[in-house]
Amino acid sequence: MDPLFSVVMAARNSAPTLRRSLATFLEPPREDVEIVVIDDASTDDTQGVLSELPNSERVRTIRMQVQVGQTQALNIGIKAARGRFIVRQDADDYSHPDRLDAQYRDYCGSGVLDILGTGHTVILENGGRISIPGRNFRDIKNRISRGPVFCHGSLMMRRDSLLRLGGYDDFFRYAQDADLIIRAAHAGMALRNVRACLYEWTDSPRSITSTRYHEQASYEELALERIRRPNLELGPAFQTILSRNMQFPLSRQYRNMVLYLAAGETHLARQEFNSMKERGEPIPDSRRYSSLVRVPKTLYRLLRRLRDLG
Repeated sequence: MDPLFSVVMAARNSAPTLRRSLATFLEPPREDVEIVVIDDASTDDTQGVLSELPNSERVRTIRMQVQVGQTQALNIGIKAARGRFIVRQDADDYSHPDRLDAQYRDYCGSGVLDILGTGHTVILENGGRISIPGRNFRDIKNRISRGPVFCHGSLMMRRDSLLRLGGYDDFFRYAQDADLIIRAAHAGMALRNVRACLYEWTDSPRSITSTRYHEQASYEELALERIRRPNLELGPAFQTILSRNMQFPLSRQYRNMVLYLAAGETHLARQEFNSMKERGEPIPDSRRYSSLVRVPKTLYRLLRRLRDLG
């Protein structure tokens, strides 16, 4: 019998974090869960760790001889998966033990859903934690044009819905999740978030968001531009967007400010904004952020909830 859930993970030199990342899905063992790990030509002991995991017989490993990147690795894993639901999990993150059951309850109780995320907690480099509850919107197509609203690693997707979209687009080296969500929304698919924070995302110095921030943001912008211009040539368009974005050397403080606003912590966002302003650091969309960070936290959260469904 095929499993209900296929946890799909792309791993590249992830030996130090794999045990914790997969523990939720292996302990205690579940007959309705399979784990598909695409080892993207790791040069560390990723293979050894995978073979030593508790209940490792439930882990199917596909080892790439040459590195293919996260997007292609995920597509390979999706094609190999047998479950009705594809569950994303990144190799350096952690899922709450209740995550699968909470998401499945929403699928069963909310009619037809195609993609379902959860709220998430960001683990900062300094050990700090920022909790960002899942949010839902009356007009998801309009909202995603103003920035991400889903945590990629927290996604649970119907496999048939994902295949109808053609999976991830291999052109998108980064922000493949943003492109997928945008295409799903414009295809009329049903997308929601569980409000509870059931996923921990590690904002480490090695993460793509840390090391490839401008490229990731440029791919996100490209995904939106392609919806507006279906015949867009992706390569030249991406280079144009990237060249423009590279003019703004965005700091970790800027990223933290954006995260604090997503969490509704306007007082912390204000501290980061004022620090950047005092240093004379360029802040994209400075006027808008200047207004947002001055709204009291309680009022900010109330106003945001009035715009949401959730």
